[in-house]
Amino acid sequence: MEQNKNKFTKWLLGFVDGKADSWFEYFILVAILINVVSLGLETIPNLAAYERVFFLIDQICLWIFIFELILKVIAYNKKFFKNKWNVFDLVIVLTSIISSVSYLTIFRVFKIFRSIRVIKALKSMRAIKVLKLVNGMEHLQVILKAIICAIPGIIWTCIILFIFYYIYAIVGSNLFSEEFPQYFGSLGKSLYTLFQLMLFDDFGNISRIVMEGHHWAWIYFASFALITAFVIMNVIVGIVVDSIESVRQKRMNGEKEIEEISLETLSQQISALQNKIDELQKEMNGK
Repeated sequence: MEQNKNKFTKWLLGFVDGKADSWFEYFILVAILINVVSLGLETIPNLAAYERVFFLIDQICLWIFIFELILKVIAYNKKFFKNKWNVFDLVIVLTSIISSVSYLTIFRVFKIFRSIRVIKALKSMRAIKVLKLVNGMEHLQVILKAIICAIPGIIWTCIILFIFYYIYAIVGSNLFSEEFPQYFGSLGKSLYTLFQLMLFDDFGNISRIVMEGHHWAWIYFASFALITAFVIMNVIVGIVVDSIESVRQKRMNGEKEIEEISLETLSQQISALQNKIDELQKEMNGK
């Protein structure tokens, strides 16, 4: 009986392990996409007439996700919480259930559930489930892993960027605060203006307005744009690209090692089989 149970859980694990190698996993991915699209369409005011349809789709998808979670609990058993995707699914499903039960009158006694915004915010958390697509697509896995590996380098680059921000904010506040308080009236306003300039949002207008009072201000704006928007941003891009290449190289090396190990193991098995055949032939000849 125990052996049959282990066989069933092992077979079930193949369906819900998140590797997108079974029809059930593909079905779940389709359900996630449908649910995410419906959550997006629900925010369009012109489609308010289809609110009941979106609500029905939402509830069907929720029950599909609950069913998937139950199957995972059965398949993983005590190892359920050791898988990060399982914990992720559990949090999303519990959040979705809370947002759904809040529509019931009995839960309206709780003040938090009286706000439609809170309910919609909780329900929209299910859109995060689309990240599961990463688990089923190798190229997305490489990119996501590369971004995670690049975070330390990006953080150090951002620290350098903030140092330049701070220096330029202080200089800008001292130089332009009296004539242009809306842009450089305080350290906070200066930092915000510099962030706006780095994104080239209204860069021309702000710089030209300041340059009307200070003709030499182009040095300030041009040097800031050169350092932040071009140099440091390109450094961040370079870190991410290098990280992607590093992750891809490690993956390729891992595959080569597996292939080499497999060939070596196969060669050893063939040699062992040949020795057995030789021993059997000797025994037959001896008889």
